[in-house]
Amino acid sequence: MVKKYFISSLLLLSAHLGADEVYPVAIIGSGIGGLTAGIYLGRANIKSLVIEGPKPGGALAQSPSVQNWPGELDIPGHELIEKIHNQAEKSGTQFSQEEVVSVDFSKRPFTLKLRDPFDASKTRSISAKQCIIATGATPKLLGIPGEEKYWSKGVYTCALCDGTLYRDKVVAVVGGGDSAVTEAHYLSKIAKKVIVFVRKPALRGVEETRRNEVLHTPNVEIHYQTTVEEVKGTEDGVTQLIVKDQNGKEFPVATDALFLAIGANPNTEIFKGQVELDPLGYVVLKDHQMTSVDGVMAIGDVTGGICKQAVCAASEGAIASIQVESVKPIAESPKAFSDEVVEITSEEQFQQEITGANSNVYIDFYATWCGPCKMLKPRFDNWAKTMKGKNKFLKVNVDKVRGLSEKYKIRAMPTMIVLDEKGNVVNRKEGTHEICKHMDAAIPVQ
Repeated sequence: MVKKYFISSLLLLSAHLGADEVYPVAIIGSGIGGLTAGIYLGRANIKSLVIEGPKPGGALAQSPSVQNWPGELDIPGHELIEKIHNQAEKSGTQFSQEEVVSVDFSKRPFTLKLRDPFDASKTRSISAKQCIIATGATPKLLGIPGEEKYWSKGVYTCALCDGTLYRDKVVAVVGGGDSAVTEAHYLSKIAKKVIVFVRKPALRGVEETRRNEVLHTPNVEIHYQTTVEEVKGTEDGVTQLIVKDQNGKEFPVATDALFLAIGANPNTEIFKGQVELDPLGYVVLKDHQMTSVDGVMAIGDVTGGICKQAVCAASEGAIASIQVESVKPIAESPKAFSDEVVEITSEEQFQQEITGANSNVYIDFYATWCGPCKMLKPRFDNWAKTMKGKNKFLKVNVDKVRGLSEKYKIRAMPTMIVLDEKGNVVNRKEGTHEICKHMDAAIPVQ
């Protein structure tokens, strides 16, 4: 069933597919970290685009029960994600259900190539002044019969997330590293019995203290040189595992759940050669959430941190959004506007432009963080080219030339004001719809 919070993404995708746009911030990934970043950016009046990718909502959206999110005793993952998605949307965050297939972080603004999720032949490129990587990691699976069938119904990859569902029951863990030891240690405090299956002759983790503690925990049973071959169960969930010992003998083991602790693969393939990655492929952080590239942040499981929890990803999303404001802005390009449009940088320059104009003067009051302003720009340029030599076209950044925005009482963006040859206001339109409606009626678009 398609959740209602994906509908806005589909509408945005159909509206924008094929267009080249520049966003203040692009968030690659729509898990809880990316959504939180969108909320904080929106509250800071910074427009952002969340590119949802192939798994909208991230891994948490697939969890049937979340019991460790502050303020929620027990909530399905998709419902929690929907709440946060709606909050981000109301904060001004834009969404696209497309997938990022490549990035170019070699120069700013950065370039991202997006692909239509329903038609791989349809792609488009967008530009972003800053990016937040929130693509997460994909847990490694065993690839055995029954694993997919009972996924999230008895087969999991996070004891801290789902272990409490099996209080006083029998659970199994597969793996032999530190993550498996950590999972078994946590589950031993909840479950009646924990059975650990280790493919190697010994546990290979480096956390000796915790490993020794697990080895001496009464309700933990470890089977070395044993592999899990199949997951079996009923409609209600997992009931047993088929395992194979070092002699090749298979036998059933009764259990209520299986926790996989065999590692994960970070979703960083498209970032190779773009930002620094560690030997395992995780994004390397330099200062909190900042990566090796100025203007690119990373959050959540894609960084390989020790806290692979939703609340940690959310906090990192908030930190990244704050760091967005501290990154040195890119220099404005001297060719940001067409030759027929004059960018106003001071009140003195403005006065010189309108004095003796001998024609109407069209003034576009805009802001760099305003999405509709960006949408209006190519239309405004086109009108200027069409009326070249007949009328004058100016642009005023309301954040840089505040005196003019106060003088003309600019309260919404974009706002277009038309002055006559004496400098009197003869027309005023607010919003892209009203501006385009007025100009299309007055000036033929080429």
